[in-house]
Amino acid sequence: MFDWSNTGSGPFDAPDHIFLGNALIAFGKVLFGEQWTGGELRANNFVSGRLPDTAGEAKYSQQSRAASLLLLHRPDLVPRDLESIEGNANRPPRIIFTDEQWRAAVDVAAELSRASAGEVFRAQGARLAVREHAAFGRLPTFAQGDDGEFHQIKRDRWNTPRVQHWLTGYKISPADAYGGFTVDVRLNLWIFVGRESLDSLLRSLAAPAADKTDAPETQRRQTSQGAAIERALIEIPQWGGKVPRGLAPKKRDAQIQEFAKAHELSIPDSRTIRRHLRSETDSKRPFADNMA
Repeated sequence: MFDWSNTGSGPFDAPDHIFLGNALIAFGKVLFGEQWTGGELRANNFVSGRLPDTAGEAKYSQQSRAASLLLLHRPDLVPRDLESIEGNANRPPRIIFTDEQWRAAVDVAAELSRASAGEVFRAQGARLAVREHAAFGRLPTFAQGDDGEFHQIKRDRWNTPRVQHWLTGYKISPADAYGGFTVDVRLNLWIFVGRESLDSLLRSLAAPAADKTDAPETQRRQTSQGAAIERALIEIPQWGGKVPRGLAPKKRDAQIQEFAKAHELSIPDSRTIRRHLRSETDSKRPFADNMA
């Protein structure tokens, strides 16, 4: 993720192009008004959430996160380095916790999840809006090369699971930015959006205020539910960011709702899920024409 405590490490806006991180902040301010605190993009939304009840149920990545949480928030329970067991062909690596240590890590994770729930869904709402506008072609996006020149990113790139990395690190690989003539998959090119298109979209969202007296609460609810669906698509095992076609609609909707509940997100109803997934599918249809 981009380090927002060191904004000097990011790129400058250009006359016709705005850094993606700054575009997300602009969307957040318009979508959420006074609720937008400015700390939303610091939240690590893709690895937050609860830990399993026992260390034995946890993946190694979750154990590593638990160890970090203890060191940061309960150092009294970690008088020395936690013992670890190296993995091999038959066994993944493990970190050893006492029952007290693991219970404390679970409690810390749950409290942080509750405390950051508002920031998480607002950040996800802004990211969801940018991704949707980019995928539909309403918000042109660009990769900045080492020479400072901007190269437009095809909009179909925004319909892949990889967008989660682009929307938190604000960088894209040359392979995704330029296409088939390079195999470089390092995330090393800064992403920008078109200034004119961004300004136009923000104006349309913000005005006319007189016609939006009941809109803020509705929009916040729809945005937070859409963010919950996006997270479910990305984080539910075996789904991999794609619309799950092999599931019955009722079972699919139930899994998304259970995911949202478990992560203390806004729970979408079945109608909202179907509408959101339909828009995801529709957004991919024009690409064949654009690739010609």
